[in-house]
Amino acid sequence: MLAQWFEALGVRGLYLIVSRLVREDPLPSTRGSVPDLSQQAVSDTRKASLYFSSANIARMLCYVPQAIAFGLSGYRPGLVTVTVIAVMHVLLVVVEAYKRALCDHWILKLPDREGHTPPPPLTRPRGPFRLRTFESERFYRLIGMEFFRKFVTWVMSVLTHGPGGKRMTFISNPGRSQAVAFEHATRVSETVHWCSAATVAPLVVFSWIGAPLGVAVWSTVIIWGDVMLALLQRFHRVRVWPLIQKMLERAG
Repeated sequence: MLAQWFEALGVRGLYLIVSRLVREDPLPSTRGSVPDLSQQAVSDTRKASLYFSSANIARMLCYVPQAIAFGLSGYRPGLVTVTVIAVMHVLLVVVEAYKRALCDHWILKLPDREGHTPPPPLTRPRGPFRLRTFESERFYRLIGMEFFRKFVTWVMSVLTHGPGGKRMTFISNPGRSQAVAFEHATRVSETVHWCSAATVAPLVVFSWIGAPLGVAVWSTVIIWGDVMLALLQRFHRVRVWPLIQKMLERAG
């Protein structure tokens, strides 16, 4: 019933846009056919949705200093920008709520068999996801990515308890399906963080123009974090790529 209310309000269209942006296969609507998934796979999707909802709420809290500073100073460009960003995160929280409602709608209609979400097709990264010649494990270690990886892994494992922690952790000896799913997850996360950095960029500029120094520095830290997290996904791809390359060669 809740999922149907979301669809009546037009949330379905926004969900499809977000799914396409992050290259995620959307769940069918309440009027669609039963998805070819197990209850466990849908349960995993629901848990992931809870994590992403929490992440969006946490991200909104990061913009409280900017909202206060621009509100007190009356700097209109900054205030409009931080408001738009906040609204975007609110909409994403709504999308995740709709996704969980879809999971609740479908889960009892699915077979109770073992199995998680099947891995995506084995494809060679193209366009922005293609690794450049200079991108090697040594290169990323030289720019401090190994330390950053360990820090992020610690944050995800200690401060959160959702599938995001697993998603951000490199698998030392992954099997075929694990490696494919992991490499695909790096593309999704990289897209999210580059888009987030592009969204925050105007806020950083306006913070240096119309906000106190501390707020400007904080805005810079936020975009630096997004860029580092996007690069971390490429570092993950570099590390898992030898195994993916062997799979592609065997597949012809």
